[in-house]
Amino acid sequence: PVVIDDKTLALWSVEGQCFDLHKYVTDEKDVVIPGVLTSYGITQPVKTIGKYKLYLSGQAYDFDLFEQMGFSRGYVRDSDDRNIFPPLKQAQTAVIEEGAEEIYNVFHGASELKSITLPNTLRVIGDNCFMDCKNLSKLVIPAQLEQIEVQVFWNCLALKNFYCLGQTPPFVFRKGEDRASANHTFANLFGNNLSPSSCTLHVPAGTTQAYKNAPVWKEFGNIVALQEGDPGYEVSVHGDINGDKEVNVEDIVAATKLISTGNYNAAADMNDDGKVNIADVIILVNQLTTAE
Repeated sequence: PVVIDDKTLALWSVEGQCFDLHKYVTDEKDVVIPGVLTSYGITQPVKTIGKYKLYLSGQAYDFDLFEQMGFSRGYVRDSDDRNIFPPLKQAQTAVIEEGAEEIYNVFHGASELKSITLPNTLRVIGDNCFMDCKNLSKLVIPAQLEQIEVQVFWNCLALKNFYCLGQTPPFVFRKGEDRASANHTFANLFGNNLSPSSCTLHVPAGTTQAYKNAPVWKEFGNIVALQEGDPGYEVSVHGDINGDKEVNVEDIVAATKLISTGNYNAAADMNDDGKVNIADVIILVNQLTTAE
C-alpha cells in the first residue's frame, strides 16, 4: 500500500494539524493515512482530515476561494503544472490509522473504494465524506463516534451492512442547526436511492432498542445485535463500564454518569433489564464490596 506522508502531502492547514490528504498520484489502489506526519522536523498528530481551510504554496485558502479562482474541487495545479489536489478516486482499500478525530470529504467520489478501516479515535464524519462510494458494501463505525453529517453516505448503493459499535447512536447533524431540533431521516444520510428495508444495522448487545428509538437509525429494515465473528464484537463483562478490563470504583463513577446522561451501556446493565439506573449501581457496589 501507499503510505501518505509529508512527501506526498499536498495541502495542510493553518494550525498545522488539519491535513488534506489528497496526493500527487491518482492511480494507487491501497492507501494508508498515518496518525502522525512530520514536516520541517516537526511531528504533528493528524487530528482532522480534509477540512476546508488549507495551505497552498504557503497561502491559506478555502474551497470557496478555490472556486472563485476558477479551480474545481477536484483539481488544483501548482507552478510545475502538477495536479496536487486530486480526490482519492482510484483507491480500493484504505486505512486511517489511530489518532484522527474528524474526517471530511476525503473519499467523496471514490467509486472504486470497497473497504475502509476507521480509527477508534474518530468522533466526527462530515461533509460528503463517502458520497458516491458506490462499491462500499460494509462500514464499521467506531464506538467513540459522536456525530455524522447529513449526506455523508449519499449514493453508497452497496452499503447494505452498517456496523455501529457505540453504546449510544451517533447524532446525525447539519452544519449550523440546533441539536435539540434536529430530526433527520434515513434519506438525509443515505439519499433516496438506497432503501432502508434492504439494509441491516449491527449494534452492540443490549443497545438495539436505543437504536430503534433514534432518528435515522430506527428506519433500518433490520437492527440486530453483534454476533461472534462480526467486526467489533466483544463479550460484555458486567461492571467493566469504562472498558479498562477491570471492575472497580471507577466503574461506579462511570455508571452514575450514564444515569445522569440517560445513555446506555450493556456492561452497566447489571440486571439485564435493558436500562441503566440506580438498581444497577447498587448491584455493582454490592459486587465490589463482596469481592473485598
